Amino acid sequence: MSTVEKVLVTGAGGFIAGHLISQIHQRWGTAHIVALDRKPTNLWSQLHPYCSIVIEDLTSQSNRQIVEDFDVVFHLAADAGGMPFISTNNYNCMKDIASTQLIIDSALAGTIGKIVFTSSACVYPESRQGDSPTPLQELSALPAEPDSGYGWAKLYCERMGNYAKFESGIKFRSARLFNVYGTMCSTGEPREKAPAAIARKILHSQHLGLNSTTLLGTGKEVRSFLHVSDCTEGLLRLAEDSSNISAINFASLDCITVNELAEMIALICNYKGTFQFNSRHTGVSTRIPCIKLAKKALNWSPSKPLNDGLNELVSYIRSTIRNT
Repeated sequence: MSTVEKVLVTGAGGFIAGHLISQIHQRWGTAHIVALDRKPTNLWSQLHPYCSIVIEDLTSQSNRQIVEDFDVVFHLAADAGGMPFISTNNYNCMKDIASTQLIIDSALAGTIGKIVFTSSACVYPESRQGDSPTPLQELSALPAEPDSGYGWAKLYCERMGNYAKFESGIKFRSARLFNVYGTMCSTGEPREKAPAAIARKILHSQHLGLNSTTLLGTGKEVRSFLHVSDCTEGLLRLAEDSSNISAINFASLDCITVNELAEMIALICNYKGTFQFNSRHTGVSTRIPCIKLAKKALNWSPSKPLNDGLNELVSYIRSTIRNT
């Protein structure tokens, strides 16, 4: 990959983006990093002194000049959260299409070298994630049957970028992320993801001396959880790659039930209570990733053991509780 001089990270105030910016600075130290988000900086998960900060909303086409003249754009901006959020905010999630169109238009005008778009496991058909699940290979996203407006928006943006790529030659690739977790994540409903939500609720029950903790779902849902450090490594390798990848999965292959995840976190917290499950916001029943393409094309596979990552997460959640 040629020298990267200028990088844009959208959604820069978010959890993954904060970690990604740190890795960009370490990897491409001379690059000028522009961190863009519509949130005020007091709501950002991390702030970095080596970034230029821009507060703007990319869903307005009048802001196109903001995303011009970049070697690489990591497009993470999205209205997203855990199942309680995406299952009740389908319309707001769909509106994110506008910001992706703006960035693609800038690439078509020749002002962006490469776009790395963060997509989601939610693009995959609901029917492949039920009682008879199959590993989710990249080509299995079609025929389309996402389970939420969030998934539909991500898939639509992928298709939009791919049409522009095939017809005009822009460099656009999609990273389909599976359940990323780690420190500096959102805490509190509705945007927190399952590992953080479970850790927070267990620690809360422990503090109050409760013998039972209520969690969302049925406890039987099967998921895998990818540490944010493995995620950002995948995003950087995708940006550095010169092949013609359109979409690629980044996931852990260690699949467990939500109940098993809760038991792992309870052990870390030394919590002896039991779990009750509220079946609201369950999502698909079984999500099994396939990362053969990532291994072959990028020599990428996750390296952070789940237990190690959860220990870090619990320490982080505990610190946020102390500081509130």
